[in-house]
Amino acid sequence: MRFVCVIYLAAAIVAASAVGTSDAAEDLKFAWAKTDSSVALTNHGKVVWQFNHGKTHPKPCFHPLATLDGTVLTDFRPSDHIWHRAAWFSLKEIDNLNYWEEDREGVSAGRNKTIDVKIETRAEFSAVIRLKQSYHPPGEPEVLGEERMIRVSAPDEDGSYTLDWQHLFTSRKPISVGASARYAGLSLRLQKQLLNWSFLNSQGQSEAAKVHGANARWLTYKGPLASGGSGLTVFDHPTNPRFPIKWFIVKGMPYFSPAFVFDGPMRLAKDGQLALFYRMKVHGSEPRAKSLEADYQAFSQALPELTHLKATGERINLVSAGAMLHQVYCGMCHSLKPEGESGKAGPQWHGLIGRSTRQRKVLIGPAGSKPGTTASVTVDDEYIEKSIRQPNLHLAIRETAPQMDSPYPPSMPPYPHLTPQQVRSLIAFMKTLNKSDNRGPHQLWEVKQAEPELPMDRFEVLVKDRPLVYRVAMPDVSARAISVGLPGGYNYIFDPSTFSVKRAWAGGFLNLEAERTGRGAGYNQYGMGSRDIGFVECLIPLGKGGPINQDFKDYVNNHAWRIEKSKSEMKETIAFVNRKPPDGAQFGGYLFDGAQAPSFLFRINGVDYTQQVAFESEQVMHYYFKTTGATKPVRFTIIRDAIRDVRTSAGSWQDDVLTIRAEDAAEFYIT
Repeated sequence: MRFVCVIYLAAAIVAASAVGTSDAAEDLKFAWAKTDSSVALTNHGKVVWQFNHGKTHPKPCFHPLATLDGTVLTDFRPSDHIWHRAAWFSLKEIDNLNYWEEDREGVSAGRNKTIDVKIETRAEFSAVIRLKQSYHPPGEPEVLGEERMIRVSAPDEDGSYTLDWQHLFTSRKPISVGASARYAGLSLRLQKQLLNWSFLNSQGQSEAAKVHGANARWLTYKGPLASGGSGLTVFDHPTNPRFPIKWFIVKGMPYFSPAFVFDGPMRLAKDGQLALFYRMKVHGSEPRAKSLEADYQAFSQALPELTHLKATGERINLVSAGAMLHQVYCGMCHSLKPEGESGKAGPQWHGLIGRSTRQRKVLIGPAGSKPGTTASVTVDDEYIEKSIRQPNLHLAIRETAPQMDSPYPPSMPPYPHLTPQQVRSLIAFMKTLNKSDNRGPHQLWEVKQAEPELPMDRFEVLVKDRPLVYRVAMPDVSARAISVGLPGGYNYIFDPSTFSVKRAWAGGFLNLEAERTGRGAGYNQYGMGSRDIGFVECLIPLGKGGPINQDFKDYVNNHAWRIEKSKSEMKETIAFVNRKPPDGAQFGGYLFDGAQAPSFLFRINGVDYTQQVAFESEQVMHYYFKTTGATKPVRFTIIRDAIRDVRTSAGSWQDDVLTIRAEDAAEFYIT
């Protein structure tokens, strides 16, 4: 009988250094230790983590994973399941052949073979591990190949460190990758001494019965130790198939895994590919939900390198590309969860479109014909593309409580700049967000198309895939004016003195040559390729005394105007600092998350306003408002001579004044 033995630190220390500057960090002394079949990071001679490979490890694994003081968290080949290898990755079944369970000699029915291992250890105590795995029946050719990359971070100030697992599988023939028992893939088996710890997932669930089989972006297992606390978390990346994944847990071991085959097998065609990306984090203290969600958000922005390397060649996987586009453009407003999420401004994507089409009720948009009427549309590829290019043509009707049967607000900007391939990528990704019987394929490959080149000028401010907000000096507007550039080539200037949009144009955003050359005394201009769309200021909030105007505290960027302003101020009898704005008007700045258009905040007569602007085309513009504190009607003046048509979701007109009743003012739009 052949026994498998894991040897810790059987080699000389090859690097040692004290790290950090804090009192706690001054006591740390990291070092590398290597053998022919392992590499380990140590702290004062105690193993922090160790990676094991070679003949005795056909399934390479990490054991131990430990805290900086050497407290071991993982369990290697326990007597109840000797094929559990602490922190490891293993497929369960390929074409119904078992690659998971092993005999006492560590041999499975299906064979794993490590072809190549390359380990790079770095002076700052991070590491990169690259390897290739081969999967095949005994005595037969390879049926599945794998490239694997694991990036291990250096421990941070609180003793935490991460392991980023990237896998790219390529099939040599049509195969089915599955698990009749619903578990497979990245796995953690932990010490029995940690049975008093508890689970927590991104949905706030902690009971084992609820965590098992639940979809979640991340899952942590955490609790106290003899000194302080710790935890281990696994994060699922949004580019992974079946994101957010279902989790397989066994509290009594303890064991947990992001089980990508929980809902059934995945089928790969010949030369088909499957990419997986996870982050595993060992915490230096017991983690909290808020910090874990922040960790997830940071991880979700990371690009899986193996997939990226493939995508920058001649072919790309549309599904993976669509998932990344969702993060960039869509994630703030469109949930991927089956039950949706509160606070999202747009329809959830899960179940929206799949292999088959469905019907959906829509409201004819504020710029469409016969506004206010509903219709039934077929949700197919054409409908999705129109919703991306002209999002306010039809407003989807909510299908769930608490606002069932009411339309979503017309707050989505159009995305005419997305290439046809990018739109197809978004649709391909959407189709995977379904139950198994209607789910689209997770691998859909196309030849990569070239994206349009943007002009290169060191003074040009280019809007690419995210909005931009700049406060720069533009001619003939307030010195406090804020310029906003939106994806799709629409731009505007918001005036904090009047709480209104002062300018709007299409094409290039800004050129800052005037302020970035010479003494920076000039005014900036619109960007390269900009064009006039005929917009003039036409919608201004009203106070009790008329349109809001705080120009007494402001200067317009016009030399002649400033001279006259200075003369009039010399005649004022009340000092500037003692003057109060009419109607208690107060500008509150703006909210901007970097992904969606900014929302401007202001107050009039004790009512707090939030205003967001979206363009449907060069001729159609939407103002979306929310208010709080309204006990009386809120009012706007509309300069009718400057526009062709006005439509609103609430209110009544009289003498170019729009009045919104207090009970309707919580949320409304004006087009």
